[in-house]
Amino acid sequence: TDPVRVGGEPTDPVGVEPTDPVRVGGEPTDPVGVEPTDPVRVGIVPTDPVNSNGYVGLPPKVSIFDVASLSSLRVCKDILSSASVIGFDSEWRALLDPTKPTPVALLQLSSHNTCFLLDIARILDCCNDEVLTEFVEAVFTEDAILVGYSLHQDFLKLSETCQIMGSHIRSHKNVVDLAIAHKHLTRAERIRRSHEIRELVSEGKPLPQSDKISKETGLARLCEMMFSHPLDKTCQISDWTRRPLFPEQRSYAALDAYILLPLYYKLTQTFHPTPLLDLTAEVSEIPEECKVVSYIPASELLHQLHAPRYCGRSLPRARQEAPASWSRLCYFREHTNDRRCCEDISC
Repeated sequence: TDPVRVGGEPTDPVGVEPTDPVRVGGEPTDPVGVEPTDPVRVGIVPTDPVNSNGYVGLPPKVSIFDVASLSSLRVCKDILSSASVIGFDSEWRALLDPTKPTPVALLQLSSHNTCFLLDIARILDCCNDEVLTEFVEAVFTEDAILVGYSLHQDFLKLSETCQIMGSHIRSHKNVVDLAIAHKHLTRAERIRRSHEIRELVSEGKPLPQSDKISKETGLARLCEMMFSHPLDKTCQISDWTRRPLFPEQRSYAALDAYILLPLYYKLTQTFHPTPLLDLTAEVSEIPEECKVVSYIPASELLHQLHAPRYCGRSLPRARQEAPASWSRLCYFREHTNDRRCCEDISC
């Protein structure tokens, strides 16, 4: 009565549904909470960060997953292997002595709804070279796009900490460094403001009130430009070798990697049709519509403003004698970051 010998079908084991998608020719289901498609390539917009006390914050639907064992590393591999855009960041302990080694303590890899915090020290203790090689080859495929900000230092530190992971990631072709796109945006913004000021001065119109100059730099400033709120970098120089991490450290680390995905999406729209992968570090290579505008030379600006030269006079006296010209000069400096406009003034 063996079902196989008499031409029947073997019964399913107890507790297994007979409609298993693999057995009936379907596809295995995706992990719970993980989208099988990339949000940018199919038009699904990653969730923008929320406003948290004046800073960008992690959206509630984005989960944080700690990776410190072989089993958790496999879960991370299975989920990220289906992501075609991955946010990348790393943290290490800041030391006052630059001669001491500072290995990577935490590696952050994020999809559009899950951020993985990889404890590098524990992973190196429990995983051999074969497992690590299998992990990087499965996650960082040829089609996967790796997105980061100022990635050179991250790649260097990771190579010093784990040569297998570092060398494979450094040789990855599809890498987008948002710091390069940020430089292009900053350059174009300065040129645009310089052009506006030139038109106002040539028409004899008063200049608008000076905007508040942002104190943020780097990724925090880019978030402020794109989302109107900066990234809180308070935990950046905390002790990343401490275990367990503080809740604030986990949130900061996860957001540092996740925020790269909505930034990538918005900057892709901004630079369309030029792919972000094609941007180079040359800041002079700006969009064609911006190339017709140039900086205002300092001597030309002073001539247009009819500002006298204050050679040998004190700064307070110069301000008192030509308040209108001085305020225009300061406005130009603040909105273009061109310190050359004071080259003809001796204080």
